[in-house]
Amino acid sequence: TPPPSSTSVRALHRFAVKGLERDELPSVLLSANEGFPSDRRWALHFDDAKPVEAGEWLHKSNFLCVFTATELLAGFDTSFDDATATLRVWRRSARREGDELLAARLDEEEGRAAAATFFSDACGRACSVVTAGAAHQFGNSGSGLKANGDLRIVHLVNENTVAALSTACGVALHPDRFRPNLIVGGALPAWEEFRWVGREVKLGEATLRVISRTVRCEGINADARHGSFKADVDIPGLLDKHFPEHGPYLGVYAQVVEGGRVSVGDAVQGPVESAQ
Repeated sequence: TPPPSSTSVRALHRFAVKGLERDELPSVLLSANEGFPSDRRWALHFDDAKPVEAGEWLHKSNFLCVFTATELLAGFDTSFDDATATLRVWRRSARREGDELLAARLDEEEGRAAAATFFSDACGRACSVVTAGAAHQFGNSGSGLKANGDLRIVHLVNENTVAALSTACGVALHPDRFRPNLIVGGALPAWEEFRWVGREVKLGEATLRVISRTVRCEGINADARHGSFKADVDIPGLLDKHFPEHGPYLGVYAQVVEGGRVSVGDAVQGPVESAQ
C-alpha cells in the first residue's frame, strides 16, 4: 500500500461486458490512442433499439445495463476470462457455492447466443450480445468522439471525492459504485481531478489526457458489491444537494496519449499542461 503522502493508483477495473460486473486487475498495459484493454468490448443490445454501428456512440438506453436495469443486474455476479473469452454468471448470493448460471464464450456464435438468451429471459426483453471491433467501446460517454473522434476512453474516480460525498450525505459510499477503470487517491484532494480536464497526468508508465468530467445517472444508485441490491440512494440528487458548485459530476474521462504499464500502487504525477 502506498503511503498516504503520495497520490497513487488504488485499483484497476475492467468491464468486459457493458453493464456487468468488473474484473479487478493487478496491472494493465495501456497503449497510446487505445482504451482500457477489452473494457466494454461487448454489450447486451436490445433487439428493438437503434442498431449498433462501428464508430458511432449509442446512448446507454439502447442496452441492457445498469442504467436500464439497475436492480436486475445488481443481483448477478459475473467474471470474464481473457484467455478463453468466457463470461460466467452467478446469482450474487450464490457464487461461493459455485451455483453457476451461465458459462458462455463470447468469441463463439453459440456462446453469444446462449448469453443473449439468458439475459433476454432475465429482463423480459430480447437482446443480443454485440461487439463492434477493436476500435470500438460501448462506453457511457461520447466525450471521446468530441475530443478527437475516438470512442475509447478511460474512466478515473478519486476515492477522496467519493469520501467527501459520503461524509456530506451520511451514507457509506465506495468508489466501486461509480464503475471506474482507475481509482486514484492517497494525497489527492477531493474534487482536484476536475482541475485535470484539458491537461495530462502520468499514472505508472502511461500518460493520459483528461478530456471531461463524468456526469452521473441513476445507474449507480445501487451498489451490490457493498451491500445495496436496491436502487435506494439517489446519487445525482445527493451531488446536487451537497455539491451544487460541481453540478451532476463525479469522476473524469481520459484518453491514453503515451502507453505503458500501470499497476496498483503506482504513483500518479501531474498534471502538466497538454501540448496542443
